[in-house]
Amino acid sequence: MNNVPLANSFGINAQGGIALGAGKIFMGQNDGSPGAWDQRTGKLLWTQTLGTVQKAPLVMADGKLYVGTESGRFFIVRPFQDHAEILSSVELPISKDDNAGQSAGLPEPVFGGAAISRGRIFFVSTGGVYAIGTKAAKPTTASSSGRPGWTGPPQRSTYASRTP
Repeated sequence: MNNVPLANSFGINAQGGIALGAGKIFMGQNDGSPGAWDQRTGKLLWTQTLGTVQKAPLVMADGKLYVGTESGRFFIVRPFQDHAEILSSVELPISKDDNAGQSAGLPEPVFGGAAISRGRIFFVSTGGVYAIGTKAAKPTTASSSGRPGWTGPPQRSTYASRTP
């Protein structure tokens, strides 16, 4: 699918792809303010200023949007019908290398989308792979096949791990 006509039909300069959920289309914009549009009518419902360019795609999971930015921030955003709320904003460590066109001494940029699985958030910056969430994976629920899901140990504290 060519997303340029879609983005142009919404009258924006889209960045990073789209996410779908709850009858909405979520898109990033070059001005650092992702937004939500009604999937049926195309009407703009809200925009949320992140204050920085995002090239990574928005990812929708667990009723929240997850996105990293070019300036080295990672956001978790809860979308509502007419607005969004930033639940978490974390600045990544300072980059020691000049990579991906970024200068050493700036926070590690994030260009790829996040993956969310069993209560954990995984994403890659130019300096490492991050895993954020509970130390023990959340149990899965029963699948549509009727087979029971994984039943692991109870959840404990949240942790963050970085692998350079």
